[in-house]
Order: sequence, then C-alpha cells, then structure tokens
Amino acid sequence: MKIKFLLLIIYCALSVCLTKSVENEKKSSWNNPNQRVFDSVPIRDQNQFITLHLALGLNERAHAAPFDPVHRNQQIPTLNLPQDINLSSQDYYNLRSISTPDDFSTELLDWTEDSFDLTDDEIHQMVVKNSICRSDNYQCITPGDVGQACCPF
Repeated sequence: MKIKFLLLIIYCALSVCLTKSVENEKKSSWNNPNQRVFDSVPIRDQNQFITLHLALGLNERAHAAPFDPVHRNQQIPTLNLPQDINLSSQDYYNLRSISTPDDFSTELLDWTEDSFDLTDDEIHQMVVKNSICRSDNYQCITPGDVGQACCPF
C-alpha cells in the first residue's frame, strides 16, 4: 500500500514538473510581443493586417524623413489609407483597433526589407497591388509570404 502511494506521489510530481517545463518552453519560444500580436489576429485577417502595417510603416518613415529638395521626386509618396490598399473603412478600423507594441509597423517594415531583400518602392508596390514580382530572380512576393514568416523581430 505504501509503495503504491509513494509511486502515485512520484508520478504526480513528475507529471506536474513535465507540464511546467513544456509550458515554460512554449512561453519562452513565443515570448515575443510582436509574434503574440500577429498570432492573435484571426487567420482570415492576417494578410490585411500585414498590408496595413507595412503601409503604416511606410507612412511613418515618409513623415520622419527630412525634406530633400534634390531628391524629392524619388521620395516615396504617402499612402492614403485605407483606400490605397483596397481596405474597407470597417476593416481598417477593426485592424487598427488591435493593440500593437510601439514601433510595430516600422519594425515590420525593416524586418520585411531585410528578410525579403525589398526596397521601400517595392514594398509600396506590394501593399498597393497586393504583390511585387521581381524580374531579376522571377520571384513574386505577397503580404501572405510576409505573414508566413512573421514576426520574429
């Protein structure tokens, strides 16, 4: 009887320890606030969420850049949201209501440029046309591609 009781206690203790270990492993591997935000967005809205935040990042960068009269024709135009990215007003407000960490949009923009080797112009095209196809390597990239790899930054 004592042996069965002792085995039961050991079994329960091990089971609790293993459960805690797995929980901590899950928490530590996804202990990234940007990833948690993206994971909280319903799957059907993730492409639009990525598109919106890339557009917001481009707009933030455009507003932060100093005016350069020599290169003013090369500056990326600001996007008129939500119209320029073909997002309904309702979807725009729903997606904007999702709480994100500070600088989420600009960090997403920087990460996307680095990860996919894209320029601001190419990302601008991608968010307006929903894809960018590059002739140099015959590759097309969409916000869905960005979402598939998002958001380790």
